[in-house]
Amino acid sequence: PGETVLEPTIRPTTSPEKINEKKCKNGQIYKSEKTGNKYKILSVKNKTVAFIGNQNKKIQNITIPNTVTILKVKYKVTQIGEKALSNYKKLQKVTIGKNVKKIGAKAFYKCTALKTVILQSTSITSIGEKVFYGDKKLTALTLNATNLTSKKVGGKIFSGTSKALVVKVPSKKVDAYKIFLKN
Repeated sequence: PGETVLEPTIRPTTSPEKINEKKCKNGQIYKSEKTGNKYKILSVKNKTVAFIGNQNKKIQNITIPNTVTILKVKYKVTQIGEKALSNYKKLQKVTIGKNVKKIGAKAFYKCTALKTVILQSTSITSIGEKVFYGDKKLTALTLNATNLTSKKVGGKIFSGTSKALVVKVPSKKVDAYKIFLKN
């Protein structure tokens, strides 16, 4: 994932403010007209946003980019919000950018066609509960994070997934992650 550029044609969906104000605010939601991805500004000061979904519930492949540009300001995509893609029944593949540190609870809950997830970030510090719950076709997950702990991984993250699920992790983390990344 590279960078998604959101230009002034984007409309905030949380308030009636005019886009020509050209000022972003914490908590504001923006939608990419090009990709349909939706983002919530977490911090204007730190230039961070959360990916919170896509307007197309029938999307098959999605890339959550490293960065997104909103009103000519580049923001890092550092989180995936709770239930961001929950119940996206046609979703088959997700690629998550390198800046994501937190994945909210039920982010990919019951994405029944989801087969492949690639987490490019090496610095994921938190995975919420039931993230992949009910993703019965999920067979491949690549997890590059090197700093996860059992206290930062929610329960039942792989409940209801395929018995053929293969989780690829950094070789030096295999033993540590086996304990809390059980199917």
